[in-house]
Parts: sequence; structure tokens; C-alpha cells
Amino acid sequence: MKNNKGRARKSLLLLLGDLKVTLKRVTNEMTKRNKLELNKLIQDRMLKGRNKLNSNLMGLRYTDLECQRKAK
Repeated sequence: MKNNKGRARKSLLLLLGDLKVTLKRVTNEMTKRNKLELNKLIQDRMLKGRNKLNSNLMGLRYTDLECQRKAK
């Protein structure tokens, strides 16, 4: 009986070790995916911000030209 308990305990410990390794791998894979998604989101937001900034600058230039024309 004692021998069976020892085997069962070893089996459970091995299984637990395998589960820890699997969990670590899954966590690493999820982290990689999250980083890629986060980088894509950051790039999209930066592009939108840059486009909006350029749009605002164009609007300011147009307004400035209109003011110059009216001043003449």
C-alpha cells in the first residue's frame, strides 16, 4: 500500500510539473500576442493622431491665407 502511495505521489508531482510548464508556455504565448496587438493599437492611434494634426495644420494654413487675403 505504501509503495502505491509513493508512486501515486510521484505521478501527481510529475503531472503538476507538466502543468506548470504548460501554463508558463501558454502565458508566454498570450503575452507575445498581447504585445503585438498593443503595438498595432499604438501605431493605429499614432497614425490617427498624426493625420488629425496634419489636418489641423492644413486648416490653420488655410485660415492664415484667408486672413492675409482679407488684410490686403
